[in-house]
Amino acid sequence: MFPRIILTCMLLLCLGGVGHGGTSAPYSTDSELRVTIRNSAPTNMYGVVATVGEAPDWVMFEAKVDTVADSLLPGEARDAVFNFSTEVGESGAFEIEVEVSTGEGIWIERFHVPASSSELPEAPRSTALLEPEPNPFFASTSIRFNLAKDGEVDLTVYDISGRVVNRLVSGVQSVGLYALSWDGQDSDGNKVASGSYFLKLSVGDYSETRKLVLAR
Repeated sequence: MFPRIILTCMLLLCLGGVGHGGTSAPYSTDSELRVTIRNSAPTNMYGVVATVGEAPDWVMFEAKVDTVADSLLPGEARDAVFNFSTEVGESGAFEIEVEVSTGEGIWIERFHVPASSSELPEAPRSTALLEPEPNPFFASTSIRFNLAKDGEVDLTVYDISGRVVNRLVSGVQSVGLYALSWDGQDSDGNKVASGSYFLKLSVGDYSETRKLVLAR
């Protein structure tokens, strides 16, 4: 029986520096691809390693392998973090590979993360939760938000009764532009029913809510 792992990915783009060769092309530095790996199995997982597989040649990673944990307890979550730089004006996708040993063999999960630097603006002047796209959505929707300053961030999906469905981001985040996706699953990795949901971003005194419509 293969383990159940919940993968959540968040992309942070930070603008700074110049392009190679002394050109003045906008250049993203200190950017970050963060993958949260949660063990939703009833048993421990061992030897959890995340690896960047295929990636566009315009993305330059500091390292493509992150040893996430020697072991993950049931319900425990850890982050794999990949720092990179990229020139603005390109688009493509990352392939992330997560390898887990359970004592019964090796289990590998791969997934793709769309990435675009074609619309990378200057550092955000205000904190904002942008409209998810697509919306309504069938399989997954892309969520973007801006942080004008460092702060404690909570980004949560609620159902119409106000019950927490999935907490996508929780913790202190740095100023920047963030992108992640929600695939219509709850925090335990179960698919939720079609219908209306609410996405709420809270940062200090700021809060904003967007309506999501899942149409399976």
